[in-house]
Amino acid sequence: MRRLHLLGCLALVFCSGLIFTNEAAAYPQFIAKGYTNCASCHYAPDGGAMANAYGVATQQAFLPDGVGVEFIDELRDTLSKNLVMGYDDDDNPAFQWDVGFDSRFLLLMASAQVGSNDDFIFIPMLIEPQLAMAYGPVTVYGSVSSRKNGAERKDMTAFSRHHWVQYRMDDELSLRAGRMTQPFGIRHADHTVYTRRDLGFDKYDQTYGLQVDWNTENWSVAAMGFAGNYLVGAPEVQERGLSATVAYQWTGRATVGLSLLGGMSELSQRLATGVFTRAKLWGHSYVMAEVDTQLRKATGGDSSQVDLMGILRLGWYPWEWLDVYTETGFKMVAGASDLTRVSAIVGAAWKILPWMEIGPYLRVLHSPDGGTQFQIIDQLHIVY
Repeated sequence: MRRLHLLGCLALVFCSGLIFTNEAAAYPQFIAKGYTNCASCHYAPDGGAMANAYGVATQQAFLPDGVGVEFIDELRDTLSKNLVMGYDDDDNPAFQWDVGFDSRFLLLMASAQVGSNDDFIFIPMLIEPQLAMAYGPVTVYGSVSSRKNGAERKDMTAFSRHHWVQYRMDDELSLRAGRMTQPFGIRHADHTVYTRRDLGFDKYDQTYGLQVDWNTENWSVAAMGFAGNYLVGAPEVQERGLSATVAYQWTGRATVGLSLLGGMSELSQRLATGVFTRAKLWGHSYVMAEVDTQLRKATGGDSSQVDLMGILRLGWYPWEWLDVYTETGFKMVAGASDLTRVSAIVGAAWKILPWMEIGPYLRVLHSPDGGTQFQIIDQLHIVY
């Protein structure tokens, strides 16, 4: 009975997606729609933070007109974002502000779910209000969410993943200081992929640092000196170092880039390098690929370990509101083939409203012990 009820709910959401279809929050796969650069749609020059007024306007551009539903037009006006540039129409410094919201909820059924007797597990992954304020060339940004702080799921504590101050020197160059994610590779929306989690870019793995961003029509450069997470982990594991990404963009067609990260803590040190690309293929199809290496060793030790990881994603937008894709990933440890991990995904993402998306997918995980797990996942993403 529980399965029938859940399937009915998913079917209802799917049908609503067919009625109210449009654009949603920006993702790297939007290269299929001609978006090669994240800076124009986000407050953070390298993307990943709250969408600005232009970003939301592009989302609402696909909200259907003339459907005879009055509340649709009211929602369009009510949920329009404030223009936060730090200057008024006469180009004088002015105080401006904007708010946002990001939340993700996940429904999971696995073939071998440990520690649970339920077929389906509901996981509230993220509930995060956001705030941006600007005066002249200065922008202040912050977000508040929660983080598990104990053995029980109910043991949660308030947590800020991102908070920073930015100074815009001109339209292309800016300087930021605060808590951010290091610039490296493709900022995939799924923090569990091997090229994110296994490189230290998990959900709460932001770090304090100073970052320079330079964005032109064809170039995107981000370089960051970081001093450690400090909100998570003991002092001896706090990593300090440098991270940088350089990408070249063919407007509306493709992006190719290189990444480099070097870090050291009291216990370990590492050097990571990577290459990545996002490209629009024929029609509204696309490809995203990234391959990274990571050399790790204990501080003061002689032995080292080399990791190789990557992802490949092929997708297609048959309609503006539907992304159908397949994605595979791997992680290998040099000289230890028995530690190889592989994942494969077939899924879709439906844009129900500009601020709402559902994403059902099937994931197969092959672990080093030779076991294979099948996962059926449905994710609800609400963002404003």
